[in-house]
Amino acid sequence: MITTTTTLTQAVTLCARASSAGISVAASILLHSDSDTLRLQATDYDLTIDASVPASGSPVDLCIPAKALLAVVSALPAGANVELTQAGDRLTVTCGRSVWHLSGIPSQEWPALDVVDVPADAPLLPDLSPVACAVSSDESRPALNGISLGGGVAVATDGHRLHTAPASHDGESVTLHRRALAALGALGGALRYTIDGRHIGIAGSIGTMTVRRVEEAFPDWRRVLPDTPEHALTIDRAALVQAIRRVSVVGSGKHSLLRLSAAEGAVVLEMMHPDMGDARVEVDHVMPDGATLADRLAVRVDPIGFNPRYLLEALDAVGTSGSDVVKLGLSDCFSPVRVRAPGAEVGSGVVVVVMPMRL
Repeated sequence: MITTTTTLTQAVTLCARASSAGISVAASILLHSDSDTLRLQATDYDLTIDASVPASGSPVDLCIPAKALLAVVSALPAGANVELTQAGDRLTVTCGRSVWHLSGIPSQEWPALDVVDVPADAPLLPDLSPVACAVSSDESRPALNGISLGGGVAVATDGHRLHTAPASHDGESVTLHRRALAALGALGGALRYTIDGRHIGIAGSIGTMTVRRVEEAFPDWRRVLPDTPEHALTIDRAALVQAIRRVSVVGSGKHSLLRLSAAEGAVVLEMMHPDMGDARVEVDHVMPDGATLADRLAVRVDPIGFNPRYLLEALDAVGTSGSDVVKLGLSDCFSPVRVRAPGAEVGSGVVVVVMPMRL
């Protein structure tokens, strides 16, 4: 089969995201061709990715180790023609004066897989970037190993923070497995999705993925939403991000505890390290229209401990809405902080809840 290096590299790079580790057949990419198309498929049994590229020539029907095939296509020059020829269980890749011979596995050993066909008129997948960072990777808590879609909201939590964002999902509530998240951006273009039994199909301009649904019920996340906070501080988002990064210079490992407080009209960020020293940065907060200087100076919040990475990712999530300012809802050192853009509520904007750390 003859095709172009650009399209082949895109397809192989996409499929390699779904290949398993090890030496089993699932660590390979299935190559199968017909008269004018080369089809590729890879799976780790949770996630299956299919891609196809225009091609012509002699047929190919073979499984090639994903790691080896990805290394070869990554070395190909852009915009050139590449030829794939099969002889028994070996694949020859020829591009100009470069030739590779790769050992493969007969396609008959490839497992039968459930693949969802995504209709051309399927709805668009909501933007999941504001919540993806909060998905839990703890396999002992499978109910949290994905993003829940339902009730017009996308939700993810790892038990330490909760991210919510608007999601125009009209059907039954489903949880999209985390294995799909890393490959979504590589599918290309606007993504369409459909639900078929135990699987979710997502299609883009480059390929299609089929990912199993998380079968365990997503927990009742609305119970952890904090009550109306005692203090609502409005702060320039970029200034707060820079301040957290500055104080984090002295933090590392178990000593990455950010102390956040408010006094004398400013939000105070502090971090200490027994060997490196300590850091302190102040950021002004903005009072509502009509508030006096005395009102601003009267706002006092005792120190609350946070994981700085969680706060930074919360601010990044709020930034996807285009807001230049962020509102922090704070109460005390035992209560979670609510991070959102001014006016945003659950279901209408990005809202993040971050649990405090013990000081």
